[in-house]
Amino acid sequence: MKISKIAFGMLAVPVVFASSAALADDHVSENGERGNRMKKARHFKKNNDVVYSTEKISNGVKVTITSDDSDVVEKLQSREPKSRDESVTVSKQDITNGVIVTKISTETETVQKWHDRVDKKALKDSIAKTTESLSNGSKVTLTSDNSDAVAKLHEKADKISERDSRNDEITKTVEKISNGIVITMTTDNSELAEKIQKRSENSKKFGAKRKGNRGEGRRGGRRGER
Repeated sequence: MKISKIAFGMLAVPVVFASSAALADDHVSENGERGNRMKKARHFKKNNDVVYSTEKISNGVKVTITSDDSDVVEKLQSREPKSRDESVTVSKQDITNGVIVTKISTETETVQKWHDRVDKKALKDSIAKTTESLSNGSKVTLTSDNSDAVAKLHEKADKISERDSRNDEITKTVEKISNGIVITMTTDNSELAEKIQKRSENSKKFGAKRKGNRGEGRRGGRRGER
């Protein structure tokens, strides 16, 4: 069954795009259907050829999904949106290089949740990250032209300053600047310094969600290997 949410996980109400063959396979279990949808959703989210932009409208949101890849555009346009919530209406408009999906709701609370998520993403996207490798560690600078984002960064700086270091060998300093913050991490341990540099280069900028495979992280037993 070819079903995909096409990266609408950021919105409160899921949307599925089903092909004309979606009803043909009666042998797919409920778990299998959900797994297939999630797999395809992740595919579109990770596809660097797909660009997303979201716009708030009075009673919902408008999501524009575009691509320079004609095959991707064809797949996007071949799927028709369906809502699993009676209070939500979803429509799709094909454009030259993709689609515009409009979601509206009769529930004020639902619309507000969508708008809050759009604002949060815009705030995150306004933050720029630069990394400088030092001989004994790294310096990460996070800046933004958005005053609200700068205020959030300064709040983050206060929290980092108040937090005790998890490793006595690492010295961490946080400096507030007019348009953001500068985080410096240094150590006298050369191997640890190299790890700090790699971690700083690969880490997501402030506001981004952690992405990783299951089994990795606090409970996966592999965190120490990073």
